[in-house]
Amino acid sequence: MWVSSMKTFELSLQLMSLLFSTVFSFTHAKKKQMENKEIEHARRRAHELGEQHHIQARLKTPEELGYFVGETLIDVGCGYGRFLLYFKLQKKIKFCVGLDLKKKAIHSTKRLFREKGIDVPLIIGDAQNLPFEDDTFDIAFSTDMMEHLPNISKGVQEIVRVSKDKVVICVPNKLNPVDMSRIAEIFGSHHPPEIEEYVTRFQLYKMLQNSGIKKETVVMVEKSFLPLGWVFVNKRMLLPMSLVRFSIFAEGFLEKTPLVKHMAGVVVSCSRKASSVNMQKQSRS
Repeated sequence: MWVSSMKTFELSLQLMSLLFSTVFSFTHAKKKQMENKEIEHARRRAHELGEQHHIQARLKTPEELGYFVGETLIDVGCGYGRFLLYFKLQKKIKFCVGLDLKKKAIHSTKRLFREKGIDVPLIIGDAQNLPFEDDTFDIAFSTDMMEHLPNISKGVQEIVRVSKDKVVICVPNKLNPVDMSRIAEIFGSHHPPEIEEYVTRFQLYKMLQNSGIKKETVVMVEKSFLPLGWVFVNKRMLLPMSLVRFSIFAEGFLEKTPLVKHMAGVVVSCSRKASSVNMQKQSRS
């Protein structure tokens, strides 16, 4: 009888152990699931902030100056269409065209736009030899593309040529001490191309003038000290939101600091064609 009682006791212990083990495993799995959801949410939020940061660094100034008001626009070096989406959906520009030399980017963007029901012609082409007549588009836009051209001056000339009026060009700043391309390679999926030649605001200013831009219409600013867009958008690194917000705040402060601001990572240029400015003056006189 004593042996039978011991066996019953051992069986009870085994059942209790199994029960506790099951409860612990379930609780641990639930906790892990919640932690994973929180991490994924934080990553999505970081991705959104990085995307906003990358876009706003390039669009804020031309937006404030009214450069995205028009009927037609070309995005030269459109990549995977992030800026075309903004122009089409946010700015409601009726006719947008995207051009890029990379077939993969164009095919991928076509598929994305088809899924979203967005009608935007996408063309595989060379920015140094645009397949359009002079003065075709109200707005000519290009960002993070010029530095990859064998002849940057030729690319600037072509963008100015096909624009009726407004020209917005954003290029990496040669004066920036941070190697953005290297940062993008380390933290993201970026693979540096064969050609990557950055320019200063003064070099870009000269190219614009030589392309027929009236010098008094040129507005240039430097933006984005920190490669937050690359870190968040491409790698989705999980950083505390407090650190993310502080980084953005610190960057805004640096962008307003005399002399230091000219070393920011991206030169944003907004300009008007001399021909369009002259026509407007004649119409007012």
